[in-house]
Amino acid sequence: MTSAERLRSLIPMKPEAFTVLLTLLDEPGHGYAILQAAKANPGARGDLQPGSLYRLLARLLDSGLVAEVPPTEVPEDADTRRRYYRITALGREAVEAESERMAALVDSARRRLVGAGGEV
Repeated sequence: MTSAERLRSLIPMKPEAFTVLLTLLDEPGHGYAILQAAKANPGARGDLQPGSLYRLLARLLDSGLVAEVPPTEVPEDADTRRRYYRITALGREAVEAESERMAALVDSARRRLVGAGGEV
């Protein structure tokens, strides 16, 4: 499977997965930090709970969208019991593709609303 085909197979993305990837765009994070960042994001979708988050992270790891940060790269002051995750290059591409897909959908909806006599 080519990288373009692999990327297409990941889109559309579930809102919870998109939210997790967004939280990891700027820096790696551990599960609790991801939960807190997702809750602080006013546009976040999906109900992320600890149990569902770790199942989601396992799926994101399997799909190559995130990777576990090696212990040697975790900050010295970090809790060594925590597992840290970072977004991969494929994960960034998937966020970009999903963002473009959603923007096109919103643009289409706005055009249809205006064409139907509505205001946007």
